[in-house]
Amino acid sequence: MRNLFVKIFLWFWVGIVLVGVAFVASSLWTTRRGLEEGWRHRVAGALRLYVRSVVDAAGRDGLAGIVRTAERLEKDENVVVFVVDADGHDLLHPDRKLPSIVKHFWLREQEGRRHRSPHFVPWRGKMLVARPLLVEGQPPLLLVLGLPYHPGLARLVEPRTLALRLVAILAIATVLCFWLARYLSAPVSHLRRATAELADGNLSVRVATDLGGRHDEIADLARDFDRMAERLEELVGSQRRLLRDVSHELRSPLARLNVALELARQECDTRASEALERMQLEADRLNDLIGQLLELTRLEGGAAGRERSEVDLAELAEEVAADAAFEAKPRRVEVCVTGLGRAVTVGIEPLLRSAVENVVRNAVRFTAEGTTVEVEVRQEEEDGAVAVVVHDHGPGIPEEQLERIFEPFFRVESARERGSGGVGLGLAIALRAVGLHGGRVTARNHPDGGLEVKLRLPG
Repeated sequence: MRNLFVKIFLWFWVGIVLVGVAFVASSLWTTRRGLEEGWRHRVAGALRLYVRSVVDAAGRDGLAGIVRTAERLEKDENVVVFVVDADGHDLLHPDRKLPSIVKHFWLREQEGRRHRSPHFVPWRGKMLVARPLLVEGQPPLLLVLGLPYHPGLARLVEPRTLALRLVAILAIATVLCFWLARYLSAPVSHLRRATAELADGNLSVRVATDLGGRHDEIADLARDFDRMAERLEELVGSQRRLLRDVSHELRSPLARLNVALELARQECDTRASEALERMQLEADRLNDLIGQLLELTRLEGGAAGRERSEVDLAELAEEVAADAAFEAKPRRVEVCVTGLGRAVTVGIEPLLRSAVENVVRNAVRFTAEGTTVEVEVRQEEEDGAVAVVVHDHGPGIPEEQLERIFEPFFRVESARERGSGGVGLGLAIALRAVGLHGGRVTARNHPDGGLEVKLRLPG
């Protein structure tokens, strides 16, 4: 069981039920035993009186006297009387079927296994007790008296009462444990959801105000979480503002540098042209880096307010592949798109184009010369999602670094040279663009070699 609510509920529920069962069982054993013992002491004198009255009536009037006394006891004292002869017949009621417990008393009497002290057996709300009855001129008889059994607290240990008590305990335990488990686990579940939102990039999430008026350790944890989220929001916000401001500020001197380079190229001789071309290359790279930084900053700010429409990923992938193949001609690299079919998702077209383009260009950059970058567009069968899978034939990525290649500015050691690697922002931009559409980006080393990156979006 991994659910905290279920664990708390079951543990408390089982504990309360076991306590209730133990209480009822102990009550049944101790209370009934004590009540019966007290009742036996109280009825001992009455029992002797009843037996004596039957014996006296039998001595005076024989069987007729026993019948009259039995009728009086049943009417006035609510005492049931059985008189059983040696053949096992009830002399008072020949037509009445003899109860099995009375037969049991008679068999014990026949076998000579008579109890020295009164032995009471419950029967139909009464307590039966047997005594031998000697009547002059008659064979030995067995007198069985059914005495009323109504001690003051006997109702507490009756089977029906015990069953009702158990049902009441179960009902109270269920309600109490459900409420207690809910009270303890609900804020934890709320914190878990808030943590998941924070991990997904929603730094504005807060939980303390949603926990009501709690003043316990969980409320302290919620307040600590809010302080942490607030601090993270401030730090990430300041970082984004810094990137945005620096990128914007760099654009102006970079533009002036390009103008100066063009003027210098017109006035210089051939000896300085090589250095100027190198300066122009570095300026272009810096301009590209600034553009990617601004794009990443916009993506991390969210996509609120931007228009969404249907985007055919197959058509988009073909356009991106055509551009990438044209730029990769000097390295004899081809870009092949397969699995073409209608693969439509709803999203922001420029962001999706940026995601696919960054992944494809990254594959073109690292694939070996003379190879083909394979781009497959397909629709997933299990849930109808659409996917763009890009497979290159490069050196691949060490397994322990596969998750990190989507971090900004992260580059594998073999790709840190400017000649072969970018600045480490392309895959980070793709991850954030796809994430804003509720999709996922994953990477793995293909069994046939190279890296495979999969962009998966809702269909």
